[in-house]
Amino acid sequence: MDNIVATVGTRPKDTYYVHWNLGKRCNFDCVYCPDSLHDMSSPHRSLESLIDISQKIENNISHPYIRVWFTGGEPTVNPAFLDFCRYLNTRPRFKLGLNSNATRTTDYYLELSNYVGSLQFSSHFDYCKDEEFKEKALAVHNKIGNRFSINLMMEPEHWDRATSMVDFCKEHEILHHMKRIRPKGTAYIP
Repeated sequence: MDNIVATVGTRPKDTYYVHWNLGKRCNFDCVYCPDSLHDMSSPHRSLESLIDISQKIENNISHPYIRVWFTGGEPTVNPAFLDFCRYLNTRPRFKLGLNSNATRTTDYYLELSNYVGSLQFSSHFDYCKDEEFKEKALAVHNKIGNRFSINLMMEPEHWDRATSMVDFCKEHEILHHMKRIRPKGTAYIP
């Protein structure tokens, strides 16, 4: 009994957490992303369908707040996504967060930041245009501060670019997370 370790959750007890994979459609085809999470052809859900699903979530969860984190595929490729976030913003129980590959326009993300409490970009270096990515990241960070962060995909073949992005984040005091990346099917060997 001397080796018992206890942990205590720090998440608010009045909040229900939903990780919502909005769909598989993505405009990237990253070598490390499993096929089960993305493709370039899945149909988009309509705004009406998304609203219907959100109403079912709201009607079946008794917690005062519902924290939704959108992911995908790439949620922002859905033509209804911005309107859906605008709608959810009118529902006081919903608190929104998003992970995006940062391929929409800067203006899109600045508008989206009015409805989404937390916004996170992910750098996928096979597709990322570094200077454009940094420009968007800095614009969003300057508007919403620590509600913005970056996932840095630390791909070995793009190591110099990834470490340059770490330096950029440090220079501008942008919250960032370095993600160890392995290609699909690579087994972890300690």
